[in-house]
Amino acid sequence: MLMAEGGAVAAGLREGFAQVFSDSDMSWVTPESVGVMVQLATALQWAPIVIGENASIDRAITLMEGLTRPPGHG
Repeated sequence: MLMAEGGAVAAGLREGFAQVFSDSDMSWVTPESVGVMVQLATALQWAPIVIGENASIDRAITLMEGLTRPPGHG
């Protein structure tokens, strides 16, 4: 339920991510990228917990940084 793409948690995360990017004047971050980041965040957080491991926050940050780079910046 927590990982459901159409659920309340994912919707709240998408809204929060979008607000942060809007407030940060990062207009190149698309709603599609926000959706991908929410899925990454929930999967990288909860999947390891389910199998008894620690979540890889550093890996999540690296992946999301790649999705938020301005066009032409690598």
